[in-house]
Amino acid sequence: MRPTLLARVPQDRLIVLCTFVLSTLLGLGLLGSLNQQFAQRQLRLQGEALLHEFQASLRQAGQELLALDPAEARACEGGLSLSLARRTFSNAGVRWMAIAREGELLCRSHVVGVPWNGAKRVHKVDAQWSLIALEPGEGRYGLFLSREQQGLQYLAALEPPNLDAVGEASCAQCRRFSLKIQGTPPLQLQGGGLRGSSSLSHEIQGQEGELGMVLTLQADARFAEHYRLQGWLASLLIATLVAAALALGMHKLLKSRSSLDFLLREGLRRNAFVPFYQPIVDSRDGRILGAEALIRWRRADGSFVPPGQFIPYAEDSGLILPITEQLTRQVIKDVARFGWAGTDQFVSINLVPEQLDSPSYGQSLSQLIAEQGLQSRNVSVEITERRQFHDLVKGRQMLSLLVQAGIEIKLDDAGTGFGGFSYVQELPIGTLKIDKMFVDTLRSGSDAKRPVLDAIVQFARQSGLQTIAEGVETEDQVHKLAAMGVYAIQGYVYGRPQSAEDFMRWMADR
Repeated sequence: MRPTLLARVPQDRLIVLCTFVLSTLLGLGLLGSLNQQFAQRQLRLQGEALLHEFQASLRQAGQELLALDPAEARACEGGLSLSLARRTFSNAGVRWMAIAREGELLCRSHVVGVPWNGAKRVHKVDAQWSLIALEPGEGRYGLFLSREQQGLQYLAALEPPNLDAVGEASCAQCRRFSLKIQGTPPLQLQGGGLRGSSSLSHEIQGQEGELGMVLTLQADARFAEHYRLQGWLASLLIATLVAAALALGMHKLLKSRSSLDFLLREGLRRNAFVPFYQPIVDSRDGRILGAEALIRWRRADGSFVPPGQFIPYAEDSGLILPITEQLTRQVIKDVARFGWAGTDQFVSINLVPEQLDSPSYGQSLSQLIAEQGLQSRNVSVEITERRQFHDLVKGRQMLSLLVQAGIEIKLDDAGTGFGGFSYVQELPIGTLKIDKMFVDTLRSGSDAKRPVLDAIVQFARQSGLQTIAEGVETEDQVHKLAAMGVYAIQGYVYGRPQSAEDFMRWMADR
């Protein structure tokens, strides 16, 4: 077996490596370059910053205008106001401030830098507030917030939205924005420019007081191209991480499942699954009634694998079926070696429901019994409540064929699993095997499971069924069971599970 196992190691490593490489390539193929996603995210951040800066300018201008009163106009000297100049200088969001009456400036913060004369468009916000925009063609930006009070018009020039202030594009004329502001009529501001067609776009809605606005920021393919390297690196990182996780999962799967599957199949090839026999004794006279065949897995070095380490997987994987068939062939040979032909002594073989999906097992069992010169009563089968029959009707048909052949059916783990006493009513059961968990209640008279033990024994008696108590460990339990009418005993009190050779020696010594 060693060369085969060693040959499988590089094979498993190759599978894991192929999983990693193919997953990485597939991930890269699915993801492609993430430059579009990086560019879209940057466009969103720039758009949010652009709108935030404009809202801050609008808010600061409104606060400054609310602080002005008619006394400011009277304090002007030569049309200039030192107070307005101080306010403008201390407020980064306001470029210029002025006071006007009927469109004529009375007082302003400074002389140059902001146009006021020329055609204008007024966009009313409410009775007091307005946005005033210079008509296109003036050559310079002009957007003013206006507050009217007591016949005077207080003005503040707003800082224009500036794309260069919110992030470098690394390309000329590859971004443009459009800002639509509520008003009567609505106001539309635009800036930047595109040489090519728009390939990216992001829209942001904002609110400043009662004033709603929508900013749309667009970029062309050159803007996204700037993020190509970052996109491919991100794609490679994500694909590699996902591929590593899949490869690790495949490694664990091969190690925990496939290796055990391989070892079980190798055990079948070596006939490594052997029966151990635990005697069943009549407590009244010490007579050997029979034995239960329990499966053991013998390693190449002669040691044994505990049943709990492989039986659950063997049942889930379906390998329990060929294992049971291998065990059955050996059991029939051992029964003949025990010299039980022509007697009523028996060996019980445990079956799973899947074993009865077709009549082939029963036919094979009958043929093996005949080949060894045994009678059908020398072999019985045990089914357990712990594994459910998915098709109870079909299970009854298969078990009935065994009974017709003279093979008795025993119900193992009675009262502990899926079937309950419905199994006895639906299936041709001849013997109930009382589970150790109920036998253990005889150690203490206050155990809550004791009534279940009494119910099982009473049910068996009324149904005309035989009983066998499992897991009996003390003479006191033997005597209490005898008082209940249970005499067939299986457990350490008489003998542990043992190989066929040891069992034959045990019988010879009695």
